[in-house]
Amino acid sequence: MQKSKGHPLGMGLIGHESGAVYAQIEITLRDFDTVDFVIRQEPYSNRPDVKFSIDYRDIDDVIDILNEAKKKLDAYWLSRLAAEELEV
Repeated sequence: MQKSKGHPLGMGLIGHESGAVYAQIEITLRDFDTVDFVIRQEPYSNRPDVKFSIDYRDIDDVIDILNEAKKKLDAYWLSRLAAEELEV
């Protein structure tokens, strides 16, 4: 596994909250304008690794999209739980 060259910004495991690690994410500042993301899946799930880069000024947009997705998932699961309780 070749690591991205640059200044490391963050690293963490994906899936540890749900009890099964699916991947490791690495975020690196490549240069003044570019942030590299590497999602290493192969050691955990035999899926290919995912690599992409974005302009550092777009990080807020990515965070907003992820937060919106989390809110929608929470609302979906809460509605499913409420529907199941009404059936019981």
